[in-house]
Amino acid sequence: MLLEKVNFQSVVVVVKTLFLGSISCCTDFDALNLRQLLIIYMKTFGRLGEDKAASFLTEKGYEIVERNYRYKKSEVDLICKKQGLLVFVEVKTRSNKAFGEPETFVSHSQQKAILRAAEEYMLENNWPGDIRFDIIAIVINKDFDELTHLKDAFY
Repeated sequence: MLLEKVNFQSVVVVVKTLFLGSISCCTDFDALNLRQLLIIYMKTFGRLGEDKAASFLTEKGYEIVERNYRYKKSEVDLICKKQGLLVFVEVKTRSNKAFGEPETFVSHSQQKAILRAAEEYMLENNWPGDIRFDIIAIVINKDFDELTHLKDAFY
């Protein structure tokens, strides 16, 4: 997969260069390349946040049992266990708080989609115990990384 071969720092440099105007987009082909590059950047940035969240949870004693679990159109970023509890985690990663806190971007419809995926996961794995829905909000920028773990964030 192309995404796995892309160096995150290289993508950041190219995207910043494009946005700062050092390179201008003047053809449809260039616009298409920019769109593809932005998609790669967003996916890579999101994956970086998920990696940081997984490391954080592991350090806190959680066992990561699944990453990017999909059911139909729904996805759960991380599924983990701790002390007999199954935890479904949505990770929101941002580069700043200009538009608000990252956790505020988990919409009600996204929560319902996560719930559907969680129900399917529990059926597939015959999970008999308690569950919880958490959000990990991460702000990553050049000066610092900020991680907030919101337990029982919804439902």
